[in-house]
Amino acid sequence: MTAIEQWMEDSATGGWEYHGSLEDYKSKLEYMSERDICHERDLSLLTPEAWQAVGKTRGWREKTGNTFEAEHTCWQAYWTEFYGHLATGLTIEEALSALENKNI
Repeated sequence: MTAIEQWMEDSATGGWEYHGSLEDYKSKLEYMSERDICHERDLSLLTPEAWQAVGKTRGWREKTGNTFEAEHTCWQAYWTEFYGHLATGLTIEEALSALENKNI
């Protein structure tokens, strides 16, 4: 499974719903990764709710004493890390792959 496919599966498992078929979603993300672009209609990688859902599935938690705060802000660190990877020249696939084993 590619990192894009895993991200899609994790976002769906966490409760985020893409408005369209899963195959359409997969095709759009693969298209974006192959060309290393983000089209304005392909907002899943820009959608906070999708990142929150991935974080819920992957158990992303900050190392703080405040559980409520940790569960509601940790996804932002991964989201920021993802865009940092893109800024350094990684493709979408590479950037998502770099996050899979990261513990922020």
